[in-house]
Amino acid sequence: GCVPEGIAKIKGGSPLNHNILAHMVEQNLANRSASCPAGCVPTELETVSNMIGFLAGVGNTARMLTIALEMGARRPDVQERILAELHEHLGGLSREAAAQAAARGVAVPAAGMRELYAYQRLSKLEYLKCVMLECLRLYTPSTSVAPRHCTEPSPLGGFTIPAGTNVMANIYGAHRHGQYWSHPEEFDPDRFNEAAPGEPPRARGFAKEGLFPFSIGGHSCIGRNLAQEFGLMFWAAVFGSFQVTKGPGQPEAQFNTIKSDQILGFIEAVNGCHVSLAARPRDAAREA
Repeated sequence: GCVPEGIAKIKGGSPLNHNILAHMVEQNLANRSASCPAGCVPTELETVSNMIGFLAGVGNTARMLTIALEMGARRPDVQERILAELHEHLGGLSREAAAQAAARGVAVPAAGMRELYAYQRLSKLEYLKCVMLECLRLYTPSTSVAPRHCTEPSPLGGFTIPAGTNVMANIYGAHRHGQYWSHPEEFDPDRFNEAAPGEPPRARGFAKEGLFPFSIGGHSCIGRNLAQEFGLMFWAAVFGSFQVTKGPGQPEAQFNTIKSDQILGFIEAVNGCHVSLAARPRDAAREA
């Protein structure tokens, strides 16, 4: 595909563009020697593997961002609660004043939005975390994890998986299983809010029902933290400055895997995600 073609062009003397693929190939060519004729640090195989990983991470992160925008457009009440949280933790308002500002639909001041890039502020957006987790549960970007190969007979849940069997985990099915989740087909961010009624939201750090959108264990997705932190920043930046609504005359996004050619299956908006963004009014006194 595009990665081997890019490597061949760079090796053939094409101008060096300042992108991650070009710099990896540059290092590969610079580190060739009699003892390492194909190059090393990184090898060509490592270069290709790294790029596949980067592209996969970007694709699934984009799917995750799309899902939350669609859900926000469908649920103005959820969008208002996100805005209230942003006014409180980024805009410096009391919880009551933040709720009032969100009810009026005013934007978070620009100075407050710059606080998004401070991790200690980002980590306080507990309700937005609940929204993210519910998006990942209901429409997890990857429907299953990469196959695992059993090298010996393995007992699991009363069954024995024979040696030589390839096993895949059904993330989509597990996240919607009625035995473990109440009203599993509904979008309900509060299922991840463990705070008592009336208290500030507090996102659950662990879901006993079994939530593993990035797989789990030692071989889980290495980009999970990056994807989640980028998602929080992106949604905060959008919902804090814009009102997100459904595109006029456009249907709701249908999330499915029918356009996915990969065996693992990726959930995406197969008919497109059509939303409109309108700039929120600003409070001149707070912008000063």
